[in-house]
Amino acid sequence: MNQPEEQVTTNLTQDLRGHLLNGRYRLERPIASGGMAQVWEALDQNLSRRVAVKILHNHLASDPSFVQRFRTEALTAARLSHPAIVSVYDTVSENHLEAIVMELVHGTTMRAELDTHGPMKVPTALAIGVQVCEALSAAHQSGLVHRDIKPANILLSVDGRVLVTDFGIAKPSDGSDLTAAGSMIGTPKYLAPEQVVGKSVDSRADLYALGVVLYEAIAGVPPFLAENDTATALARLHHDAEPLRDLRPDVSPGVEALIAQAMRRNPDERFTTAAALRNALVGVATEPDNASPRRSPSLSPPALSTSTNTRVDASDTAHPTGTPIAAEPHPGAQVVAGPVDASKDDTFMDAAYMDEPEVTPRRRFRWLVVAVVFVLVGAIAALALRPNAGPSTDSSLISTVSVFDPPPGDGTEHDQEAERVVDGDPTTMWSSETYRDPVGLGGKGGVGLVVSLENSQDVKGINLNSPESGWSVQVYTVQGSAPSDLESWGSAVSSITDASSGLTALRFDPLIADHVLLWFTRLPESGAMKVLEVTVIAQ
Repeated sequence: MNQPEEQVTTNLTQDLRGHLLNGRYRLERPIASGGMAQVWEALDQNLSRRVAVKILHNHLASDPSFVQRFRTEALTAARLSHPAIVSVYDTVSENHLEAIVMELVHGTTMRAELDTHGPMKVPTALAIGVQVCEALSAAHQSGLVHRDIKPANILLSVDGRVLVTDFGIAKPSDGSDLTAAGSMIGTPKYLAPEQVVGKSVDSRADLYALGVVLYEAIAGVPPFLAENDTATALARLHHDAEPLRDLRPDVSPGVEALIAQAMRRNPDERFTTAAALRNALVGVATEPDNASPRRSPSLSPPALSTSTNTRVDASDTAHPTGTPIAAEPHPGAQVVAGPVDASKDDTFMDAAYMDEPEVTPRRRFRWLVVAVVFVLVGAIAALALRPNAGPSTDSSLISTVSVFDPPPGDGTEHDQEAERVVDGDPTTMWSSETYRDPVGLGGKGGVGLVVSLENSQDVKGINLNSPESGWSVQVYTVQGSAPSDLESWGSAVSSITDASSGLTALRFDPLIADHVLLWFTRLPESGAMKVLEVTVIAQ
């Protein structure tokens, strides 16, 4: 039975459960909510299938401009029919409700996958990139530019598909759209330079964004990240990203060059089409990926297949049906690069933004990389392999790891666990003792880890991976013996406050060092600092 209209428009979450929309779609449960709309899982009673219903918030449903944009999103996406694009089935307008009925996808998102497991193996990222290119190619050939490509809008389905979703701010490639001239629209971390300055954009803006996505997926950090959204967006106008191989030396020069080309500030210097970028991704598939990435062991290495379709296959674990996904996900925990706070994937200006349902993926994906592509080039793979040059960034540089707990500390902080941060197993970790006062630490001022190198190294940074958020750390280096008191370490060479979970990359001017001290001056709210992995970056 339908609820009274005045109740329907006052409390969506409570009043729409069980509501029969358009006499056809039975709303069962809300699965996502964002600034523009709420998404429900529903049953299409006519076709006996489950769908996702995206309902515009009632305070926006009375705004003709938002309603027009909302309807345009449906019409835009409905024009597209491709296995790598989320399908739109229907639109509904009744009782002041504006809704879009679309495909319900079971799985997770690239954003959630990165937040949960950290940087991806290079072949995994490339395989996802290939399918995103195929989706973009279909959109671009239909005359549409997505304008908001990011991990949050890339779905990883349990049936093996990679799908692009949320065409809420897509525009015709002829330049006409509903956005005011000169306005900036999109997500700060993934905006092309021409979007930042409000210029007209074409399909090459999507390719730039995909380049940023691939950089982040491989490096573990976005190429540009600053104190706020505006600074993040503006950073790309005047600076190039840090070379990818400085963060992941196991990446081949070909992969680094490909992603750098996709992120050229000048659109004319990028790939001309999504098909061209796809072919380039295929071409670098056999470049070496030698080092062991800091990645969950639940993800298996890529395997060759004889399939004729590019896909990412999933293996069943605890939940056979996966988690329903219907919209752009909530950014969740973010990776922090350098001494700045991570910003969320908040969409700029008046973009259609949708949060992901707060879920933990119930299925761990085992990625099997593109089949026919790798088979075709596999015969010449051995000839294509060549050693990596450039800085070293692995635990082989490290001789020992020990705790640092000077007076008034008692000198111990779970010493036996310290070596776990360099054992190559991201499922093991070091944990400090638990403190009731995570800021003052009972007057100690901090707890630390001393990373001792095999020999003197020209050190330029350190990476650490933690499952915790809200902690702060200072980095010190020293030549010779490791001091037993903090003062003798001198001045900190790098620091970060209120760090997020995931990979934290700290950089500083190269210094000759025998030891590196990680001095945690603030612990997470749990009261215990936890570190999964530590790697040193040296020249």
